[in-house]
Amino acid sequence: MYDYLIKDATIVDGTGKKAYKGNVAIYKKDIAFISCTEKPKSKCVIDGSGLYLTPGFIDLHAHSELYMLNKPQMKGKLGQGITTDCSGNCGIGVFPLNDGQEALKALSSEVLGNYPSWSWTTITEFKDKVRKNGVGVNVTFLQAQAPLRVAVMKEDCNRAATKEEIDEMCALLDKSLNDGAVGFSSGLYYAPCLFATDEEMIALLKVVKEHDAFFAVHHKCEGDDVVESVENVINYARVTGVRLEISHLKAIGVRNQDKVDKVLELIDRAVREDLDVKFDQYPYSFGSTSLFSLLPPRIQKLSRIEQRFALSIDAEIERMEEEMENPVGWDSIYSLCGSKNIKITELSTNKEYEGLNLDELGEKLKLTPLRALLYVLSEESGSAIMFDETETEENLIKIL
Repeated sequence: MYDYLIKDATIVDGTGKKAYKGNVAIYKKDIAFISCTEKPKSKCVIDGSGLYLTPGFIDLHAHSELYMLNKPQMKGKLGQGITTDCSGNCGIGVFPLNDGQEALKALSSEVLGNYPSWSWTTITEFKDKVRKNGVGVNVTFLQAQAPLRVAVMKEDCNRAATKEEIDEMCALLDKSLNDGAVGFSSGLYYAPCLFATDEEMIALLKVVKEHDAFFAVHHKCEGDDVVESVENVINYARVTGVRLEISHLKAIGVRNQDKVDKVLELIDRAVREDLDVKFDQYPYSFGSTSLFSLLPPRIQKLSRIEQRFALSIDAEIERMEEEMENPVGWDSIYSLCGSKNIKITELSTNKEYEGLNLDELGEKLKLTPLRALLYVLSEESGSAIMFDETETEENLIKIL
């Protein structure tokens, strides 16, 4: 007798075949029987009528390292049918750790959240921590670039690395890949990864290639320069032979929606060259990240204390406004999405502004939307999270 029978479900088996109605029996932990007609005896029968039955989903682009420690059952994942989680994306991660631990915590808290005791130093120790803590889904990890830069360069990580520092990062990456990391990630839009030179990236990717691991990247410009930015990361794959995964592929901003076809053609051309280039996408038309990431790169490179100081100087504020409204060589999400389409979702300091878009924030503070944003950031001592409408539904479906 089987342990479970799921009967009369609509089965989507992941092979690409058309969905069909059928019955699935489970014995212990294994799928033991599938039939469109037979319904074998089982200890427990689950009526799947009107429901879809699929293999567990793989969430290839996750930031769950601290979530899995804080909420080990991971009900938020299981509730979406996710049974495998790959964390460490966008260059943001929690290992390796050394005396730069506090700097790494500050860098990652807005994306990963917080956890009271970072008691690990390596990926091996982190996996042991997760295993002992228990976890509700299968988990795997990428070695993120930001922790490598912090481990080697400490708090002075918002600059180009020296040859010696690059060599140290390569050694740490090699160790993580030997110890079970399935790949390497970068967030070339975010500090400190945005300060990585081609020399650094190619050196690190050669290590990834040696392990036949893959490179997942939040590339530098998803807006006005999206075509050139995608071409840049494809060229990294061309030079090093690494397997490339372009994270959350899209074109941001109304004026850039016609560039999606060009981006997809670049990827098709790379595949025709026998490069291993793939991409992922989330099934909604908005993104979510730190409000501080809206600031110009020269401000992002500063410490939080230095940022707050800059945001208190009238001349600096005016310069930031000009740079954010008329960016040169970087993605200004403020310019691309517009103030109406950027909403504050979380603030540590001024909770009363949560849920407002920047137009509404400006009205409340009797300031322009951009000046209101800069004011709120000048007051913020903790995390500041937003979501922004980034693309059309039409292009979302085209990419998917």
